Amino acid sequence: QGIRVFVRPAGGGAYRTAYTSLDEIFTYACWSPADCAGGGETGCRDLALLFTPADQQALALRLIRDQGETFSERLVGRAAPFYYSFSPDGKSMLWHRFARQLERYDIESGETTRLADSPGAFQAPMWSPVDDRLLFAVRGEEVNTNDLVIAEGDNRTTILSGQPSTIAFAWSPDGQKVAATVNSSTLIVIDVAGGITLN
Repeated sequence: QGIRVFVRPAGGGAYRTAYTSLDEIFTYACWSPADCAGGGETGCRDLALLFTPADQQALALRLIRDQGETFSERLVGRAAPFYYSFSPDGKSMLWHRFARQLERYDIESGETTRLADSPGAFQAPMWSPVDDRLLFAVRGEEVNTNDLVIAEGDNRTTILSGQPSTIAFAWSPDGQKVAATVNSSTLIVIDVAGGITLN
């Protein structure tokens, strides 16, 4: 039990201790895809650390900021379950919390904006790797089904509908395609621009 986070430059060099806790339990960690949003600090990067707190009440998300010479950290949210995805510019995150709410979190201001959508059965939402589109599942028209949608501002485009059970999905690196699977079985690839299912 306990967490100790080390950071080492990609090109090699000494390890640095970014964060230590004796009474928390590690779950998952992910780097922001871009430098910190607060004024173009080159080499400044946020690490999102998901963990179980000492009180073991839900999960918690901590942002650890690597500023080259120093580290800082702050607790930004709690929930169970708790899934997240970074925006490509590193300024925001998309959260899926409590299996019932979707939220956009602004990293610099700390403000959270809840989306009006009713989430379907899925785990991690996916922010597009190239722009401001959001990918997640909502409840389908039929009971216990899901529709996979792309949200762009207030607009919603359904790219896969009426899927039973839990659905998982991911963007292609160029944001042109989406891969999805239901019940970890058949893989479906969708050309987003053309609305075409490729298999």
